[in-house]
Amino acid sequence: MRAMSTFQPGQRVHLVDKKGRQYALTLKAGDRFQHSGETVPHDDLIGRPDGTMVRFSGGKTMIALMPTLAEYTLKMPRGAQVLYPKDIAMILMWADVYPGASVFEAGVGSAALTLGLLRAVGDRAQVVSICTKMRQRLQMVCTGLMASSSPDRSKVARISWPWNPLPYSMLNM
Repeated sequence: MRAMSTFQPGQRVHLVDKKGRQYALTLKAGDRFQHSGETVPHDDLIGRPDGTMVRFSGGKTMIALMPTLAEYTLKMPRGAQVLYPKDIAMILMWADVYPGASVFEAGVGSAALTLGLLRAVGDRAQVVSICTKMRQRLQMVCTGLMASSSPDRSKVARISWPWNPLPYSMLNM
């Protein structure tokens, strides 16, 4: 079981209304989240624990939660290829990804699969991602995305830019 953690700037948070609808936001000091004409300052969330009830300017309340990997994947910004949690689960199963495995990934895309790989390989392994067509800005976004959302930030994948492949012998596969 994880220890109770607090919301930090740059972290992805989901606000959940009474009907169970989720609204994703990335916390930034000084910003405000607006929904249906009501607002809530991000500063009201920063430093507060997961599960905090927030009150909007008009009185509406929502609960602020750190998203699970599946919830995060469904609400994450993405490009053309969409990988949903059920797709990622099948890939992990058919590729036989297990705790302790070292994984070489060609391309990161939205990083949905990369996040699933990071969780699957565990603490004693790594995911190496090579992106040949990734622009420098996109590389920074993906690296930041994985660093802010990885369950274990020490396992964040290395993204190589420009093309700089490792010899297979260095992957310890």
